[in-house]
Amino acid sequence: MATEDSVTRYVILHPEHGVFLGVSSRGDLFWSMYGGIKGTDAPSVITEEEGERLIEIVETATTPPLAGMYMHPVKAAQERVTADELRAAGLDQYVGVLSHPAWGQEGGTA
Repeated sequence: MATEDSVTRYVILHPEHGVFLGVSSRGDLFWSMYGGIKGTDAPSVITEEEGERLIEIVETATTPPLAGMYMHPVKAAQERVTADELRAAGLDQYVGVLSHPAWGQEGGTA
């Protein structure tokens, strides 16, 4: 949740895939609207320049290149943005797998 320590950060968003969650060592991309990664938060960047660079990297990591990504501002206290912070930024429809009840709990599985 946003606190007085929160700053504006940016998450990478895709209209169909949701919030960018990361990339595997094999080059697989993970998105909030699909399974495949267990977690309760998403990476963010602090500047628009960092976001543009990350989008460029993600676009070229796919064949064919994935177009349509953009940055969305989120108030967050840390680099990893929680599902609640995404909801507060109006991104409830993109929270997806981040809201799985077992993920983030000791011993939870999906």
